[in-house]
Amino acid sequence: MKKLAIIAGAITLSCLAGAAQAQNWYVGGYGAMNYTHDGDANGNENMVYDLGFGVGGMVGYAMPNGLRLEGEIAYRSNDIDTLNGAPIGADMTSWAFMANALYDINTQSSVRPHIGGGLGVVRGTIETGGLEFSDTVLAAQFIVGIDYNVAPDLALTVDFRHLRTQDLGLGAGAGLGGVEYANSMVSAGLRKSF
Repeated sequence: MKKLAIIAGAITLSCLAGAAQAQNWYVGGYGAMNYTHDGDANGNENMVYDLGFGVGGMVGYAMPNGLRLEGEIAYRSNDIDTLNGAPIGADMTSWAFMANALYDINTQSSVRPHIGGGLGVVRGTIETGGLEFSDTVLAAQFIVGIDYNVAPDLALTVDFRHLRTQDLGLGAGAGLGGVEYANSMVSAGLRKSF
């Protein structure tokens, strides 16, 4: 009987350990409203953007000490409102591929703030008059947000992301040369642990 209890205890502990380990991997997704900050093109031409939308997803690993490491893909889209005060029929879109590190602050409750940042690359595209001009550049972002655990393995997330890139070299064909790109985004989404 004693051996049976020890075996049952060992099986239970290994199952709990496996379950705890499985909880470390997660996937998530979000929808967002984004604002591309007004910026210069060619160093002297001012581009003004309308509010836009964004979507993104991530796969990551959460460590017991509160640190999370994740890979994120995000899409942002904005209309370009004016160039040097004149209306322009153009769109700015970007794909961001980021490696993020975040820290979850343990509040001993269902609500948990987090802070972090990421490095990666952004593929930015301006479309105007049926033509597309693109460039891929290095990028960095700052992230701050809050999670609410609706279940042990499911969290509602609200985040603010500020992304900056190197100037986008969109070439003489677009008539814009180097384009500054900085974007702020507020998102809401879900994160599921496994």
